[in-house]
Amino acid sequence: MKSMLTAGERLSRIFYHSQSSHRNRIIFIALAIALIFCCCDSKAETVYEYTDDNGIRYFSDTPPQTEQPVKEQRAYTSEPENHLHVVASEEQKITTLTIVNEYCGPAEVEISLTAFENMVSDPILPKRFVVHAKSRYPAIRLQSKNPKLAWHYQYHFNFILGAPDAAHHPPSPYRLPYPDGNAFRIIQAFNGSYSHHEDFSQYAVDFSMPIGIPIACVRDGVVMDVEQNYEAAGLEKEYYSSRWNNIRILHQDGTMAVYGHLKKNSARVKPGDFVKAGRLIAESGNTGFSTGPHLHFVIQMNRDLKYVSVPFEFKGPDGKGITPQEGMIPRANEIKIDGDSDRN
Repeated sequence: MKSMLTAGERLSRIFYHSQSSHRNRIIFIALAIALIFCCCDSKAETVYEYTDDNGIRYFSDTPPQTEQPVKEQRAYTSEPENHLHVVASEEQKITTLTIVNEYCGPAEVEISLTAFENMVSDPILPKRFVVHAKSRYPAIRLQSKNPKLAWHYQYHFNFILGAPDAAHHPPSPYRLPYPDGNAFRIIQAFNGSYSHHEDFSQYAVDFSMPIGIPIACVRDGVVMDVEQNYEAAGLEKEYYSSRWNNIRILHQDGTMAVYGHLKKNSARVKPGDFVKAGRLIAESGNTGFSTGPHLHFVIQMNRDLKYVSVPFEFKGPDGKGITPQEGMIPRANEIKIDGDSDRN
């Protein structure tokens, strides 16, 4: 099952400038306090845990229909943390909006004005920017038209990981995302009728997989982001679609592999790590918007500030590419082929 992957959180901020510097400070502090409380949203819920006849553990936010013993526990989940911010600074009556990208990969950011008075911007907004990994970019300069009058502005921004010029050019078919010798059934493939019918998930693949199976990297790349703090799964799509454990890895051609529904605190890599194909990066789990334990795998690109999935092939036993199909049980048997590595 897919988990929704959207652009980064859209934030709005309001700034007032007048001849009273004391008033400016009060408004800024009040706004900062409000933002802190908004970003600390959390939710306590009951999680039901049970083990089926095959020894597979399940977690659900609704009471399961089973004769097996069910364990209830309280779980606390919070909003996913964003690592990209827009910071305002003022010098000589000119305000600069600086984009701070803390992710280990590029991001595209769009900044827009929602309201303003007696103000000019350079460049004219809305405007999109591509910001490199681990960098700061002074993007916009704002100042009053008439310095004798008060002025104010309100802006918002949204962002998405990945550069907009990415193109899918893998050096060879992808290895399977689990260790050699293992085989797992594909329960949903491209254009899956259950949940693979949106741009970001159209070409995703779901493998039925018990919790705790090591997950292998399918292609060389750099770890962009790791989310591993969630434990619960459920069918409340709006709530759970963004609360899943996942690892996003950037490839040399700008595409990104996403490994989702991972086990809590199972990541074996961290942002910034370069990983080779075949390296074990985490363990399978059942977190986020999910009906049961499985691995969600997809290749994505940034297109017009949206994640768009792309079709791909896995490497078959003879080294040739195979298109994943529902019901297929591909066995991982890595065969080294010249040109497999595409180190960044």
